[in-house]
This record gives sequence, C-alpha cells and structure tokens, in this order.
Amino acid sequence: MKRLIILLTFITTINCTCYAQKYIGGGIAYGTQIESAGIGINGEYFVTDNISIAPSLIYFFPRTLLGDLKFKQTDLNINANYYFETGSELGLYALGGLNFAIVSVPFFNPFNGERVSNSSTEIGLNLGGGVNYKVNDQLLPFVELKYNISDFDQLILMGGVRFMLN
Repeated sequence: MKRLIILLTFITTINCTCYAQKYIGGGIAYGTQIESAGIGINGEYFVTDNISIAPSLIYFFPRTLLGDLKFKQTDLNINANYYFETGSELGLYALGGLNFAIVSVPFFNPFNGERVSNSSTEIGLNLGGGVNYKVNDQLLPFVELKYNISDFDQLILMGGVRFMLN
C-alpha cells in the first residue's frame, strides 16, 4: 500500500509539469475472468497533443465461490494512451501499460475459528483501446476495452465519464 501511495504521488507530481489538459473521472467495469462488475476511478494527463498518461483503479465487486468463500480483486493500471487524429470531437486511442492485480480470498478457518485471507499480487501488461466523445470543454464520456496479460488474464470493458480539471 505504501508503494501505491508513493506511485500516485509521483504521478501527481508529474501532472504539474504536463500539458494543459487534465481529466479525472470514473465509471463501471466488467472483468471476464472474475466474472464480476466493478467501479473505477481514472485520470488522464496529456504530455503532448496525442499522448497521455492514464492511471486507473478498479474495484471489482466480490464474487461468491462456495458458501461464504468470496473472491475479491482490485486492479491498479498505469497506461499510456496514443490518440489518433480524427478531426472531430471523437477521440480514438490505443493503450498500453502496466497492471497490478491484487486478489484475495478471505475465508473462515474451522480449525481455530479465525477469519483468514489469502492474497496475491500479480504484475501484468495492458493492451487495448478506447474511444471518447468531447461533449463540451468539461465533459468527456468514454468506453475502453483492454486485455490484461498476467496470471490473472482477463478482458476488461469499462465505460464512464471524465471531467476536465482547470
């Protein structure tokens, strides 16, 4: 967790020296491997007209496996987006980046009566793309599809809205 805070602080610091466009937003997601919906927050910081750094955090709703055994997953992503020239309010982009998947399975130990959690963190790669539509200078709805290549391989579809920061 300490590393996550340091990483987000670093990204925020980089943000101060980046190109003028900065967005923050959120949305809903679906992961094919966990077979669960989730909610996420994301940002986008343009370093040039066509390239942005896009961190995101997705919390997938726990999925029940057996009885009270639940599978939980949270993804931290740091992507670079490359925007293709479209000449309109429509922004089409390819993405690539890193994924940090934190998976845990809390369960009840019948031998000692304690609740125990087994967890694992995997690092993977994101490949995909997305599209957003500039409604006005402040509002940017988006849809993104990416494949996470790791021990927790899955296709993730996310849609939501970003708001421009001044």
